[in-house]
Amino acid sequence: MYSRGALLKIQSTDLGFEVVDTLGWTGSSRQIAPVGEAEWEENNTTATLRPLTAYIPSLSENSNKFYGPRRFVAIKPKEIAIADCGANFLMPNRDKGQNGNMFAHNRVVTVSLSSFAILGATELKKIKFSDLTLSGSGISGAWILAAGCDKSQNEQ
Repeated sequence: MYSRGALLKIQSTDLGFEVVDTLGWTGSSRQIAPVGEAEWEENNTTATLRPLTAYIPSLSENSNKFYGPRRFVAIKPKEIAIADCGANFLMPNRDKGQNGNMFAHNRVVTVSLSSFAILGATELKKIKFSDLTLSGSGISGAWILAAGCDKSQNEQ
């Protein structure tokens, strides 16, 4: 499961370019697991949900990580604004009778080019850069699909 991205600071060298700094990248994975006997049933078949290895920012680090930068939406002399969409989610807790949930993030992230730091993120309520859905099964895994962001749909 992936919901991440980065802004790279590069400099020119005699051989081309090299990356000198990375901003907003979530490089480590974390396990997201259901609690208890989390099961779902479809067509009289029962399957158990299994833990997922996810490369997504935790909610505690969402102010300094990207979920899924899509495009630049504003450029100022020393600042840029980036459309960023992705998701965090919670697996079911069968012991407490709680269903799982997906928390979609659809926001504009402002980055200072002089300090190369994320200045802030504004969650958008009425504008969506991408439609996010959580789907899958306990047998084949689960995934977050960012529909509407492929090249052919963006060009229309």
